[in-house]
Amino acid sequence: MTRYWLTTHWPHPLDQSIDWDVFLQDKMRDPTREPEPGDRVLFYELLTGKQEVGKAKRPKGRRGIVCIASVAERLQERIGVAVEHYTDGTSGFWRWQAKCTDHDWAGFVPWQDVNAILEYSAKFSMLGFGGGSGLLSITADKFNRLVSVFQSTPRE
Repeated sequence: MTRYWLTTHWPHPLDQSIDWDVFLQDKMRDPTREPEPGDRVLFYELLTGKQEVGKAKRPKGRRGIVCIASVAERLQERIGVAVEHYTDGTSGFWRWQAKCTDHDWAGFVPWQDVNAILEYSAKFSMLGFGGGSGLLSITADKFNRLVSVFQSTPRE
């Protein structure tokens, strides 16, 4: 049975060296709620994100849903590349990755529409989304409503 997900991403480097897949920090993995192959996922790009030490500055994010994709693989452990160190002195252990395919970049859902459809406060910034994991299962109805807006709003 297909499940539907919304995941957040920090703005990607301009060279697109980070894949548009589902990533989870080690401490956020919950085997009872994980995307499976065939599930559908919406990618929400946050306005900002933590800055990695020694990496180019992140661009400003688009603050909305920028992509729809299909989950291709179960969560897999990322070996040797999962720990990131940030300029604020913190670190993130992005141990888990579920590869995605069939990315659709044609549309966009502004953050105000995302908040309205998900029934969040109009001012919610998506920081801390999904209990801090950046991943949340959503209903088919909400997924389809977001897809409808995505398909009717051309990407800028």
